[in-house]
Amino acid sequence: MLTQPQRSLEDIAAAHGLSAGTAVRRLRPLRNFLAHFNVNLTYSPIGIEGYEPVVRLTLSQLIWQMGQDGATLFPYAEKQAQMVTKQLQDARLVVKNCPFLRTQNMVAIAMLRNQQEHTMPAFQPLHKVVQLTGYSGVVGARPGFVVRNPHDTALIHLETLLVGNFHSEADTDLQRFVQYHNKCRSACWHLVTGITQQARTLVGYSSSHRNKVLVGNMLAVTVAIDLIGHNIPTFDPIALGGKRPTSDSLERMLKQLFATLPPSMGHFRSLANTMIIRYIPLLTSVINLGVPTVGIALDPEQEQQVYSAMIEIARSVPSVQIVNNEQDADIVVTTRLSADPHYFTLAPQSRSSWLALEKKGSTMR
Repeated sequence: MLTQPQRSLEDIAAAHGLSAGTAVRRLRPLRNFLAHFNVNLTYSPIGIEGYEPVVRLTLSQLIWQMGQDGATLFPYAEKQAQMVTKQLQDARLVVKNCPFLRTQNMVAIAMLRNQQEHTMPAFQPLHKVVQLTGYSGVVGARPGFVVRNPHDTALIHLETLLVGNFHSEADTDLQRFVQYHNKCRSACWHLVTGITQQARTLVGYSSSHRNKVLVGNMLAVTVAIDLIGHNIPTFDPIALGGKRPTSDSLERMLKQLFATLPPSMGHFRSLANTMIIRYIPLLTSVINLGVPTVGIALDPEQEQQVYSAMIEIARSVPSVQIVNNEQDADIVVTTRLSADPHYFTLAPQSRSSWLALEKKGSTMR
């Protein structure tokens, strides 16, 4: 789809030694999967079509998962994508907590779609996106890529909000973001504060320092989905240390809240399922539903790719809370062998490793 967009279904079938009928059957699960996001698989030529921002988000998340083994999927575009990613980071146009390699993946998708002349002229303007996400006034000099592709940059910025959860209440970007929406009393602010108030009443949670970023994280998801405005992919890579705890009553509460929104906020109803899927892990990470939380720090001496992958996996495990400083952590997690009792050697993709980490953390407190 991305590297040889001129290929037809027959070309791909021949390249893999298949009949056209077999190729169609093997592609059917993908076609059904993409349909959940209003994205269609086409055969002549092979490709996907739909609302372009969602197409790019879908491709970006699929390619991110395919690249978890460290393979370079677009070697001919890697150098330019790395350069643009660094420029976006230096200009403060992406969330700093989003892993570099993941942002690079978003950039590569944007470059390849642009080469195929798939533009996003109807997308939200960059100046509006940075204003609503609290980045207005902090964006530095805009590099050439941004000048040429402002809509691409706006989408990349929003995509980093969807995957780059904030870790610290002292994060100035988070403070600026929350303060903006609190001051102007935006629809997104009313939605998120209404949800957190009802969740607190329903299941209760403390206001400890680890929970104060909940509103910011939920607000980031809400603003990003609202600005993109269509079904957003929700299949981030997850390696669970056991089944994620959830609450049926919490899910029912969220569905009822969206169903009874006032007319002024009615546009959120069409986005309800996408938002609820992303809200529940954020809420359950605070509520924890009886699961003990282990505070971990990540070994900074690991390779960048391993470090980035560890962050992504750790965020998906409800019993784990990432802390910034090793001194504040229950355990320092590493993939290297270490004799230090404060370090825990983890096989990132191993379920049993995460279960062992949870058990060790509970015994250390």
